[in-house]
Amino acid sequence: MNDSDFFRFKNFTIRHQSGPMKISTDSVLLGAWTVSKLKNKSPRRILDIGSGTGILSLMLSQAFPKTQLVALEPDKKALEDARYNIENSSFSSQIHLISKRLQDYIPTHKYDVIITNPPYFPWEMETERRMARSDQFLHVKDIFSFAREYGISGIKIFIVFPVEQAYYMLDAAYSNDFFPYWKTTFRHDEKSPWKRTLWGFSDTYNRDFEENFLTLFNEKGEKTLAYKMLTENYYL
Repeated sequence: MNDSDFFRFKNFTIRHQSGPMKISTDSVLLGAWTVSKLKNKSPRRILDIGSGTGILSLMLSQAFPKTQLVALEPDKKALEDARYNIENSSFSSQIHLISKRLQDYIPTHKYDVIITNPPYFPWEMETERRMARSDQFLHVKDIFSFAREYGISGIKIFIVFPVEQAYYMLDAAYSNDFFPYWKTTFRHDEKSPWKRTLWGFSDTYNRDFEENFLTLFNEKGEKTLAYKMLTENYYL
């Protein structure tokens, strides 16, 4: 192993050596943004779908020390990294790692929160990394239908998705009677297009839908104040 196989945060370290998906800004933003929306309302149970390296489970465990998390990851190589990262963290007692697809998982209890950086780009299948991001093994509709069956009343779903594919994800949400609560669209800098959107959904209608935008870096290549504040509890 070398240093490039590890990404160090303030309270844990992520090894991303084995699995096809590496640490990404998408996941870090999703985790920090989710914590900001849940604030001090500590969930009882969280499900992390397609946990990859375990980054989201670890971020939420840090924020909510009394919460129990289940991390689902069907990819065997990614599972190696996730297990290593969880076992070598101070949050291992909170996280139960399960090697299953969502479609094969039948929980024994219901969830307060579901979080996922789901597969997308279904037309890209040439490489292992693209395979991991395709919906061959998980369709976004599966996420919302699972939440409908195994979520408590008032369940929250947090998800990141490409801007240009929003219709695909919204169709899955509305067809399962989920409604957007929060939406933050982000881009790298002011010259970049708006690339991804962070979404928060619930099964109850929200009249005060909150929408905003986030630029990560200024013209000098420095993190913007908003980006720093959002991720200050995680990045070194």
